[in-house]
Amino acid sequence: MTMTTTEIASDTAADAPAIAPPAAATLCDMLAHFMLLESMFDAMPDIVFFVKDRDARYAMVNRTLARRCGHKDDKSKLLGKTAEDVFPRRSGVFFYTA
Repeated sequence: MTMTTTEIASDTAADAPAIAPPAAATLCDMLAHFMLLESMFDAMPDIVFFVKDRDARYAMVNRTLARRCGHKDDKSKLLGKTAEDVFPRRSGVFFYTA
């Protein structure tokens, strides 16, 4: 018996075990994970990296974002603020809703 590629793919998919989605991580879990990579995120001068909480406040930012916002290397000045707090009104609203 010869099977077509489509039949093989669907037969294989049917036999594959279901993969459960990962458990939802809390913000604290995510931050702990990302803190391990903080020096890498800070070393990338062309990449903006951040994590926001449920209220769209910055919970973690990299050095590039702090510099682009005029805070040199002081990332702490962005923590707890929203994009509307940090960027000019026009841009902040866009970044908040995007």
